[in-house]
Amino acid sequence: TERNAYGSNRWKTSAARQWLNSDAAPVPDGSEVVSNWYTRQTVFDRLPGGAKLAGYLYGLDPELKAVICPVKVKTALPDQERIEGATYEETEDTVWLASMTEVYGSSNSDVAEGSQLEYWKDTTNAAKIKYQGSTARRWWLRGPYSGYASHVRLVHTSGALNNYSASTVSGFVPGLCI
Repeated sequence: TERNAYGSNRWKTSAARQWLNSDAAPVPDGSEVVSNWYTRQTVFDRLPGGAKLAGYLYGLDPELKAVICPVKVKTALPDQERIEGATYEETEDTVWLASMTEVYGSSNSDVAEGSQLEYWKDTTNAAKIKYQGSTARRWWLRGPYSGYASHVRLVHTSGALNNYSASTVSGFVPGLCI
């Protein structure tokens, strides 16, 4: 029922993952093409806002794109997807969102989604705040808030770990490996 009403908070099938890993050109105004990077992954998917925009990697300096190395990332599965004992899945991504474990060092629903990144070790919540101009903004992490089909983990405007509906406006802090 929740999947039908609210969609999916699963990283592997997310529109966010598709957009971040795409170098597709934007869809020209007036075109009947829905998107150059988005593909429906499940029966519950709905066309995301911004589907006609260029993929995240589009227009990135070709020399930088040439040295980006794909990595395997581990992400907790939402409760609704935990079948036959599986608690996480791995994906190979060129660009990804950080996990709860990588930023805060803690497990997401008993799943260590990688290990805490050196950049975030020994930091306060204040150091995790991201700003747009002078306004603090929430930013999404890749892992689900397992109890609800629509909620994802995110960093709140205070820098504290939180969760909200994936449909709420929040920003991305993309990661990549060179």
